[in-house]
Amino acid sequence: MASIFRAITRIFDPKLAGGPLLDLGTYQVSLLTEIFGVPERVVGLGQPDPSGVNGQLSAILTDAAGNQGTLSTTLYGFTPTNAVIVGTEGTIRFDGPLSPAWSI
Repeated sequence: MASIFRAITRIFDPKLAGGPLLDLGTYQVSLLTEIFGVPERVVGLGQPDPSGVNGQLSAILTDAAGNQGTLSTTLYGFTPTNAVIVGTEGTIRFDGPLSPAWSI
């Protein structure tokens, strides 16, 4: 699959911590751990890229009570950089860009 990030050599180099999780997904993981704390369980699925990193991945993180947070990230295109928190009493939308500057 072609990628818009091919020009950024580091992102496709496993020796340099390439791949979408350590580059783009850290913001999503940070938000989820801010909400849930350290996850009790993580289940993920990645699509290997010929370069040796994952080209895209999705994961579900759960806390001890079973609450779930999901994330997806890819190197194969621009994706929305937003987040949605859905709870029993309402929904909060972060229109983006998703970055460490949020405040809960």
